[in-house]
Amino acid sequence: MHSGATLTDTNGSGADAAARDLLFMEQLKFGQAELASESIFLCGLLQDSVASARHQARDREAEILVARCDRVVSSRRGDRRRLIQAFDHLIRNALQYTGNGGAVEVRGILSNRRFVVEIEDAGPGIPKDERDLIYDAFFRGSNATDYEVAGRGIGLTVARAIIEAHGGSLRVCANADAGTTAYVELPG
Repeated sequence: MHSGATLTDTNGSGADAAARDLLFMEQLKFGQAELASESIFLCGLLQDSVASARHQARDREAEILVARCDRVVSSRRGDRRRLIQAFDHLIRNALQYTGNGGAVEVRGILSNRRFVVEIEDAGPGIPKDERDLIYDAFFRGSNATDYEVAGRGIGLTVARAIIEAHGGSLRVCANADAGTTAYVELPG
């Protein structure tokens, strides 16, 4: 069941969306942001984010699939709209760096009573000298210009802020051969 939330609904477009994201991050930093506390089913939320990204995948002739989502994860409390926004940013990044005809794989796993989401792309990876900078607002890696990837350099910053506000963590790692995997951990 799709909630109707889309990349445009949660992330918006253009400078207005970037300004809203920056304002929200500042509000989080100073404890002034209000997060909804509603019952959410994490697998369903993840599947909604994947569904909303399918049009972008089709435009790139790429495949996006949920390889696994442990259904034993029932529900938890959180801000559904903001978590969808975080996953949308991560999935959109993965699609942008995956070449035409490539694939993005999404997994949701229950591990030690935590819900772990892995979003793996088949892109060029992250150069070693840029790995510590990717969470900085407005940082645009050399791959972004080399591969003509659109964006403002705030998606990972916003996603990380939202995930941390939910008691979770985000780390993005370059894979051994090529590609990148984003790891999100949330209390289950």
